[in-house]
Amino acid sequence: MTRNVFVVGMNKLNAERLKRLRGVEDVEFHPLLTPEAVSETQDFDIPAMLAEAEATLDAFDGSIDAIVGYIDFPVSTMLPILCKKYGTPQASLESLLKCEHKYWSRKVMAEIVPDNTPTFTAFDPFDDNALSKIGEADLRFPFFVKPIKSSGSRLGFRIDSPEDFDYAIAALRAEIGQISEPFNYVLDQADLPDDIKAIEGHYCMAERVIGGRQCTVGLCAQWGGGALRHRRFDPLPAGAQLFLLPLPLDPAAPDPGPDERDHPQGHDAYRL
Repeated sequence: MTRNVFVVGMNKLNAERLKRLRGVEDVEFHPLLTPEAVSETQDFDIPAMLAEAEATLDAFDGSIDAIVGYIDFPVSTMLPILCKKYGTPQASLESLLKCEHKYWSRKVMAEIVPDNTPTFTAFDPFDDNALSKIGEADLRFPFFVKPIKSSGSRLGFRIDSPEDFDYAIAALRAEIGQISEPFNYVLDQADLPDDIKAIEGHYCMAERVIGGRQCTVGLCAQWGGGALRHRRFDPLPAGAQLFLLPLPLDPAAPDPGPDERDHPQGHDAYRL
């Protein structure tokens, strides 16, 4: 039985890569929205993109088994909305926002690992007293400022002086609307706590500069099991080390059977 997987923004290069994956002999990958619409533009009309994607999915004569993507904003934030509507596996929009909404992410970190969370605060870049309010949050030079949501490290600045802050504010005021307006649409679709709801899409973060090794962590989970992927960049970009740590299986999760339980081997995943 063929399984149909829709890939948002799939281009020719990645279409060929997907076909070479192990275990996809019975999978057919379908493009959903063009790369030009979701990644090769700075105009992110999310309601229009969702409407176009839904029209494609509604017109499809077959099962819709998965909707996936490999691109940051806006694709990452549209996936939970589409998957919820069509009943395909995906993290909830709120779970995703806890990772992608920088202020919410830091709030969660401060609750769980307070000793390892840098000092931070949210601020409105259109507030003429923003620098004073950042100081009231016990942040001193140097610190970083960035939008609560961006992509590709856009509009991120290291601030060493008031002059640096003025330069960053001018850039933020001029350009932040390109992401804040579509991001506000996404926020409106989520069930947000009141303190997060008050931080609108145009807000920014200020946080203390930290040192140490640069790492990134990814989690892949399936049928109650998962693999924690830990990449250490030390230093960047002189190669990366990949560590995979098996997570405990959920005893309450149903066993999918030996054929479906297999995970790719080698450097990308464990058999769990």
